[in-house]
Amino acid sequence: MGSPARAYFCSNGHLLASYGHHEVSFIDDDDDEEYPIPCPVCGCDKVDSQWEWGDDDYNQLVPVEAIGFDDEERVDHYGNKYFIKVDKYDVSRLFE
Repeated sequence: MGSPARAYFCSNGHLLASYGHHEVSFIDDDDDEEYPIPCPVCGCDKVDSQWEWGDDDYNQLVPVEAIGFDDEERVDHYGNKYFIKVDKYDVSRLFE
């Protein structure tokens, strides 16, 4: 498989999306405009991306290992609430 070509993170450390090399040419981001939606976990709209995330041959601003997790509340189709664990990454260098 290999590393994604581009990964988007919110400033709170949640991974919003990652695109493989075969998908990057379909991203219409006109000179790195903001990611079009806020973070679905925390609602943060401050988003940036890391090219070649996880590939040691490139400068890694975001380490691949998660530093923890947040609980995200979900509701199933019966109306029952439950939580899922969402990885949180160290994005401090990405948002300097």
